Amino acid sequence: MNNKQKILEIITSKTCPISTKEILNIIWTDINKTTVYRNIEKLLNTWILLEDFWKNWEKIYSFKQTHHHHFICDVCGKKENIWCFINSEIENLENKFWFKVKNHSFVLNWICKECNKKI
Repeated sequence: MNNKQKILEIITSKTCPISTKEILNIIWTDINKTTVYRNIEKLLNTWILLEDFWKNWEKIYSFKQTHHHHFICDVCGKKENIWCFINSEIENLENKFWFKVKNHSFVLNWICKECNKKI
């Protein structure tokens, strides 16, 4: 299995987006940091991955076929999948105006129930 396949396997095994730091923590003995970043860029350029942003604008990645939106807790980092109307609206716009959206980002910052209790 090549490096790109290893990275893709890690990302597709997750139910929520994963950061580069998390990927590096999983495979730090197998692949160096530069190789991870280079392969993520290749996967983004071929539209296999989606890129989004987390707190402090840290990039997170998910497999494109399973694109959905997330709440990500600003305190503990807990990630929750959410349904969002925006995917169907984008599809309607594409059909109406005959264009194709390559990617979109929808970020909702929140504090989860458990962290909110501590505040």
